[in-house]
Amino acid sequence: MQEGNTMRNMMQKKTLSVTGYLVGLAVIALLILALAACTTYRLERGLPKDIKEWYDTHSIWMEYGKVPEWIDEHNDSERSHFLRLPEKLQREYIKYFWRMRRLGCAEVYYERIEAADELFRSEGRAGRDTDRGKVMLLCGMPTCVDWYYEGHRTIESSMPQTGYFQVWTYVQWGAAYCRYIFEYREPNTWRLSFNSVFDMGNQLQVERYWRKLFAPTEDGWAAWGNRLATLLSNKESRKESNKEQK
Repeated sequence: MQEGNTMRNMMQKKTLSVTGYLVGLAVIALLILALAACTTYRLERGLPKDIKEWYDTHSIWMEYGKVPEWIDEHNDSERSHFLRLPEKLQREYIKYFWRMRRLGCAEVYYERIEAADELFRSEGRAGRDTDRGKVMLLCGMPTCVDWYYEGHRTIESSMPQTGYFQVWTYVQWGAAYCRYIFEYREPNTWRLSFNSVFDMGNQLQVERYWRKLFAPTEDGWAAWGNRLATLLSNKESRKESNKEQK
């Protein structure tokens, strides 16, 4: 009996030890993520106004995959790579942004921006900056839009009020789908509803599809990497030339 209690106590201590270790790892991971987020926020705040405006509209396509290590030793996301570049190189990167991607991506995206600005301008800001506009920029026009009022399906209303919801459904590949739920709030705003989180898994699948489609190609990275190497080489050459003249 005593041996059984001893064994049980040892197992409990071991379990607590493992649990503590896992909790410690989780805390460390959260701290690393928080630090990375703070660094990103600081770099974003430091962007010149015109670059910040471009960045706010295009950074949704900087999330998929990693920058090749031969271009950036950090092997980090495209967003982080861009933010770490000096201003002059950021401006050069902007010129290469769509060249690095598949043909037609730019046209598709700017059509979405135009549609979002036109459809959602009534919210008192650029349509692309509204919650519905941001979803449209990423996923395009929804397959269908259903209207609800106080939980009951209804017809579209040109004068919605509190209690109205829009449910956007996206169907891709003939099977996979996701839904985004927008809640009307006075005086004239549609906000992404908390209820949308229940479909988050499907949302991530569809969003990943579009981010992958709009990501830089291997040839695109090669073009940017060669251009970056040339610019950095020219910079070093000028430095050496200035030293010799002195």
